[in-house]
Amino acid sequence: MSTQHAQSLSVESEASRGRSSHRRFTDLGIRIKLLLVIGLLALVAVGAGILGIVEMSGMMRDTDHLMAVQSDLMVPMETIDAHQGLAQAYVAQLAAAGSSASKAAWKQKMAENDKVIQDAIAAFGATEGATLPSWTTYISDRDKWLAARDGQLVPAAMSNDLTTYDSVVSNVSQPIVDALKGDIDALQGEVKAISDSVNANSDSNFAKAKVILISGLAIALMVVITLALLTTNAITRGVARVKESPRSTGAG
Repeated sequence: MSTQHAQSLSVESEASRGRSSHRRFTDLGIRIKLLLVIGLLALVAVGAGILGIVEMSGMMRDTDHLMAVQSDLMVPMETIDAHQGLAQAYVAQLAAAGSSASKAAWKQKMAENDKVIQDAIAAFGATEGATLPSWTTYISDRDKWLAARDGQLVPAAMSNDLTTYDSVVSNVSQPIVDALKGDIDALQGEVKAISDSVNANSDSNFAKAKVILISGLAIALMVVITLALLTTNAITRGVARVKESPRSTGAG
């Protein structure tokens, strides 16, 4: 019996506290209620805004990273690929040249082309691409090709020993050239994977920012509607009490 009585008192106490909290809000002045509504709305808006800014900042970082991938990785890699083809063509022209002056001119073009490739290699090697597996393989294969070119192809071409030149091209140089092409293809795939990862992360950050902003607006709307209803009810009851007061006085 005493337990049921204690539970009943507990329920009544909670109900009393609820009525007391509602009464305290009802007793607040209209100006305070309006300020409370505006303050809560501003608080929710600021919170959602801050979280949105954080996610948008992440999107900006991803955009910068993506631009860096395009300019710092893709451009040097494409330069290397294109000028490697020129390097092979220049050696062939060197072998085909008849005069010493012509051969000297083609050797000069080879040196200039090597400089372009070396600059692109240095640029790529200074980026995150330097850690990619295919990059290490490419550098190793390029060193092998340079050794074959300078040690076998160029001497044969300069001495017009076309038989030796053709043999070195077929048996030594071309397999390395094929390996270099495979290295570049693999490298392009690895760089694309980096780009795809950055894009996916950017899309994720955008989705989070959108959810945060929409959720913040929804919460703010619910808060405003709830407080508006409470304020309207309080005003209505206040007006009703004012109307009842003269009647009570007249009746008295």
